[in-house]
Amino acid sequence: MTYIILILSDVDQNRLEEIKMFVHEPWYESKINTHIEQTSKATETTRHQVREFSKNNLVIYTDGSMVESKVGAAVVCRNNNQYEQIRLSTKSEVVDAETVAIRKALEYAYDYCRRDRQIKQVIVFSDSQSSIRKLERTDAFSS
Repeated sequence: MTYIILILSDVDQNRLEEIKMFVHEPWYESKINTHIEQTSKATETTRHQVREFSKNNLVIYTDGSMVESKVGAAVVCRNNNQYEQIRLSTKSEVVDAETVAIRKALEYAYDYCRRDRQIKQVIVFSDSQSSIRKLERTDAFSS
């Protein structure tokens, strides 16, 4: 521990990201239900444009992308138009950004639902099938 403190003494503490760990019992089963639509992206987009949501739904959109070696993630809440953009390391890949965006969406939903007890269902939209499949596994939150 002393060695780590010595190394970190030269690091600007304001530039470090705090990562909160999820801790669950080994027998914990995720309460996240996932669904991957089996239609084309264009068809699903058209359907989505006319879809109506209940006022008791929290609807969040996520995306990850890479432009000119810059990797980033974004989360947008349909209920209040709030958004967050996250820049990732240049060593990150798009799938990392997609996964970070979903995690941020879930963190946002948790905080939102603690303030607004009327929310009965959280719906997170992502176009990353690999990230969604990762959530389907029960060990997705293990450390």
